[in-house]
Amino acid sequence: VKGNPSVHAIQSLLQNTTDGAAFIDIGANVGFMTHFGLSLGRPVYGVDPISYDIAKICEGYRANMEKSWAKPNQLHLYHAAAGPEYQPYIAIVRPSDEVGFFDQSSLTRDAINAHDVTEEHVPMITVDSLIPP
Repeated sequence: VKGNPSVHAIQSLLQNTTDGAAFIDIGANVGFMTHFGLSLGRPVYGVDPISYDIAKICEGYRANMEKSWAKPNQLHLYHAAAGPEYQPYIAIVRPSDEVGFFDQSSLTRDAINAHDVTEEHVPMITVDSLIPP
């Protein structure tokens, strides 16, 4: 993350937008930017299709709640894929549990081409359905 211009651009954007503005994190991965948004007091809508990523985000949220760095109901987390239309069920391929959890949190080409893969089934939701009223 250190020196990553994309990360710094998103952090700057979050720091310079209206207080209370929601942050929608599509492809939240293990929640680095999700938790940054929470630390600024933003309501955060996180979307990720990988079970391992969702578990790590929840683990971090619980820890931040214990330290009062996040508030109840501040995080809205969706174990789903984001796409152009709602689908109740899609299949994604991810590295199997035997590959290791670090690679499991990524859908990179190298991880997907591994022979040990698992199919995970999740809904696909639209970004419009996440935008708060």
